[in-house]
Amino acid sequence: MSTVGDIGGYIFSEIINSDEPIAIASANAFERVVHLHAESGDLSTVVEYAVDDCDGTSGDVHLRILSAELEKLGDVRGLHRLWKGIVANRKEHYGRLKARRKALALDATMWAFGKYSEALRRMGHPDAAAKVEEDAAAFASGKKPRRVKTTDKRIVDEDVFWDLIECSVEEDVSRGSAQHMLALQASLEKLGLRQIKRFDDILRTKLDQAFSWALWGAATVARHGCGDDGFLYFRGWLVAQGRTAFNRVVENPDALADVLEGQGLQCESLLHVSDLAYEAKKGRPMPLGRPLQVDSPLGTPWEEHELPQLFPRLSALTESHRES
Repeated sequence: MSTVGDIGGYIFSEIINSDEPIAIASANAFERVVHLHAESGDLSTVVEYAVDDCDGTSGDVHLRILSAELEKLGDVRGLHRLWKGIVANRKEHYGRLKARRKALALDATMWAFGKYSEALRRMGHPDAAAKVEEDAAAFASGKKPRRVKTTDKRIVDEDVFWDLIECSVEEDVSRGSAQHMLALQASLEKLGLRQIKRFDDILRTKLDQAFSWALWGAATVARHGCGDDGFLYFRGWLVAQGRTAFNRVVENPDALADVLEGQGLQCESLLHVSDLAYEAKKGRPMPLGRPLQVDSPLGTPWEEHELPQLFPRLSALTESHRES
């Protein structure tokens, strides 16, 4: 199970083949995944899976299991990546809710802050834990941060668009992750309002360029199935990988085999990041843009049995991951 998709597929298979309640079967399967990867001393792919898929309180059991194993291994970096990602996810979700629905999301976010801090203290990092607690207190206070001044005076064209996408991610942060999206939002808030809107317009153009039957077929192979929403989130993830990867995979979808290793293959948050940046800066929602996708994909439809022939490298790679 070397990719996030492999882990998800295994857990789903274990759930549907178990007589136990879904929550118990899922937790047991996830624990087996954690122990299997812990034996090799590398839980990085499991951390990526958890950050992508353990949102909301339904995933809290999984997070406890993984956090405890990271502590056993002394993997401080993995612990930071896990809890920073979960906190970022929950903060982003909280920010999108209406006031009357924020209470449960606040509780879930504070729970994640608390588990993060506790784990750091147990591992002997009180200063880092204190910083997490300080961030938690600031978040819980509900104080709105000061609106960011326009310090980036650039006109957003395609070059600047890709520069914003690629320069907003740190070396140890996965492209398309919640941490990447929060950093991108912070970069967008430094732009003028019109330029945030231009960024959003270019994003929609890129999503349209990737809306093809060929790429949908590749996503179906890589994700072991891909519906309408899943394909939209997949295209968001592909944009988040940067210009080179995006252009290469749009031109030759079988080249997805070169970039999918250990990836979650979805990034819904990119679809909302412009709106969040605009509202944080202006204090009201961004004017509606054109739809996120055109009516029908480009190219020729396929039948599912044709996919292995259409995408031989990708099919071979995903099949090898299933077997391993």
